Amino acid sequence: MVKFKEFKIGELFETNPYRDGRQVLTGGNVPAKKLKPGNTPRISVTSKNNGVIGYYEDVDMNSYRVFENAISVSFLGTVFYHPYRASYDMKVHCLRLKDHELSECEALYLVSVLKKLVSVYNYSNQLSSTEIVELVIPIPVKPSADDVNYTQDDIDWDYMESYIRATEKEVIADVVEYKNAVIENTKNIVSGAGLS
Repeated sequence: MVKFKEFKIGELFETNPYRDGRQVLTGGNVPAKKLKPGNTPRISVTSKNNGVIGYYEDVDMNSYRVFENAISVSFLGTVFYHPYRASYDMKVHCLRLKDHELSECEALYLVSVLKKLVSVYNYSNQLSSTEIVELVIPIPVKPSADDVNYTQDDIDWDYMESYIRATEKEVIADVVEYKNAVIENTKNIVSGAGLS
């Protein structure tokens, strides 16, 4: 049986000092006139195209921020995984694990949990970089002798990996079953109409 432990976002992901507290990493404001067509995807708050609004050259500015192998969470509650190097726009938070390099399956697992967690945020109820630090996320953990004091070292990354792989297999099987049913149904229609 899988056991889950609740962790604050700020316990798992990189943060920076901010005023009297902490904030997650964030993107920055870059004027549109500074953005020239190039190869680096720019992540915005859009819910389309994995958050990518275009591809641009890197910009030499303090507010231009680039992250890799990270999860973007916008102030509107959109969540995506970016295994590639990408620049993040203002109001896009970057979740990069402190002491673990994400695999694609682990990231997809976390994205699905995070999407549910931040689904309450929108334009009239925006998610700030300081508020997200305090949000609590349920994470699978390995069995431990100390059932109270779980740390990031106790996270069951293998469970996340196997859960996503099993889900992928189920989805593929469902698609194949649906395709076969459509083909069979089409054959029945064609033969019933005397077109075969």
